This record gives sequence, structure tokens and C-alpha cells, in this order.
Amino acid sequence: MCPKVSVLLITYNHEKLIAQAIDSVLMQKTTFPMEVVIGEDCSTDGTRAIVRSYAEKYPELIRPILPEANQGPFQNVMRTLNACRGEYVAGLEGDDYWTDPDKLQIQADFLDHHPECAISFHKVMQVFDDGSRPSVEAPDFRKDAAAIEDLLAGEFGNLIPSCSAMWRRGLFDRLPDWVEEVGFSDWVIHVLNAARGHAGFINRCMGVYRIHAGGIWSTQSWRSVMERWVKAYDYMDRELGGRYHSICVDAKFRRLAGYAVGSVERGEPDASSSVWRALRTGPPYRRAREKASLLLRLYAPALLRGASRMKRVISMSAAGSRQ
Repeated sequence: MCPKVSVLLITYNHEKLIAQAIDSVLMQKTTFPMEVVIGEDCSTDGTRAIVRSYAEKYPELIRPILPEANQGPFQNVMRTLNACRGEYVAGLEGDDYWTDPDKLQIQADFLDHHPECAISFHKVMQVFDDGSRPSVEAPDFRKDAAAIEDLLAGEFGNLIPSCSAMWRRGLFDRLPDWVEEVGFSDWVIHVLNAARGHAGFINRCMGVYRIHAGGIWSTQSWRSVMERWVKAYDYMDRELGGRYHSICVDAKFRRLAGYAVGSVERGEPDASSSVWRALRTGPPYRRAREKASLLLRLYAPALLRGASRMKRVISMSAAGSRQ
């Protein structure tokens, strides 16, 4: 019997975490058949042995994809996604896990009853393993559904947590080759799907998204991640035929401006060039306040601090007058 839902589980060097991820899939209660397709990319720790042991124990449910040589994140996602047979695909990475046994049922039912939606997603608990920040539910999204503009806009970064997404399989032919260069395969999948339907939001926390030192992006510098996002927006702009060009330009500006602010605050040698790069990239006739703030940070930081203090004083005064 063909599965209704394929769980796309990507893993590499998750020896201490992968069992929890798989167990969170096995606890799912569904009225339909499902499969778990695990892409294990030649880990250098004991991840593969753990995946094999689960596959041997649950041969009718788990199908491992076990290449003989490391493929890299892009090829691992592509190969595993191509092996999925379900009507719907639910994403999960080996360092995350689900907490609600009804998650798959809830999302499949949602897509069954909302043909206008290409994706469904939900809240997750964002956990910092080193304890540097308190755990928080994310995303803080206030609408019933997200459109492609929401996914591109950059207001939330990558709006859809990778372990929260379920989408209709086969809405696009394949992931574009440029994903191998920039990464963010989950974001690309969600945007390409959202080009064909809305992303329905389920306001219920049903998983845990871990942020830890061993994560694929935790080992990258801030500049490297920013540069990847800038390239990703350029590529995606072309991929979508320029239909969302202004949104992509605006999102690039946000990334570059955020990096430029950090460069100025840290007193880095390239702070000036970072500021001017953001200003040149920024959408014309828009973001005037942000552009002025960037220039003030670079050339008149004392004036910017004074303006901020004045704004606080005015706010406090206004609040006092209302009491």
C-alpha cells in the first residue's frame, strides 16, 4: 500500500540525537500508512549503525538511504526526497524531534481539507543546547496562512522551521542546482511550494528545533551565512522569473544592513564598505529610515545615541501623561 505521508529524515553525525528523532516518528498515531525515509550521509560517528538497527527492527516502516560515500547536504536531501512515495512529505532533521504524537495526523488532515494550501507548518520549541538563551516557541506568526511573500520577505528569517513542515509531494520537478552552492534547501523547498499555494499555519507547538554547536549553520561565520543568503535571494529572484524582485531586493538589504550594523558595533575594518554595500543594495525610494540609521551609525554614532535617548524620553513622557 502506498504511504500517505513520507517522513523525510536527514541525518549526519547525530549519534547522540538520532534515536530521539526516530522515536518521535515511531510514536506518531495515524489512521493512514506512512513511511520513514532516512538519508544517512556516511557519518563519521555511530549514526549509521543506529539507523541500521532501527531499519532492521522496523523493515516495513523505515527505508534507509545509505550511500557508500559522503554526498553532502544537497545531494543527501535530493536523493532522500526522490525516494519518498507519499502524497505528503514531512521534514525532520536528525538533531530535532517531534513532541506531539498527533502531529502527522493533524497536518495531513489539514492539507486534506485545505486544497488551497501547498504546505502546513506549526510552532516548535526553539532550544539552545548550551543554555545561552531561554527556550522559546517559534515562529511568532499571527496569521492563519503564509503566502510566498511572507517566506521571501525576511521578516522572520526562515519562517518555517524545518521540522514543522509538511508539503504536497511533486509540486516542483527538482531542487535547482544552485542550492548546492548556497544551502538552505528547506527554505528553497518551502518557497517553491508556496509559489503553488499558501502555507497553512497551525498554532500548536509540536516539535523541538535544536540550536547547538554541531549544527550545520552554527559552525559558519556570520559573514558567511549572510553571503549565502544574499546569493540565495539572487538565485531565487531568477528562479521565480522576477515576479517578486522588489521583495527579494528588500530582503537582501535587510541581511546586508544587519551585518553592517554588527560590523560598525564591533569596529571591524570593513565596516564602512559593509554599510555602503547595504545602501547600494537597498530598494530605491524605500527604507529611508533604516538607510539614515546606517549612515548615522557609521559617521555620527553619538548623534544616533542622542536621538535614541530623546525618543525614549518622549515615549516615557507620553506614557506618564496618559496615567
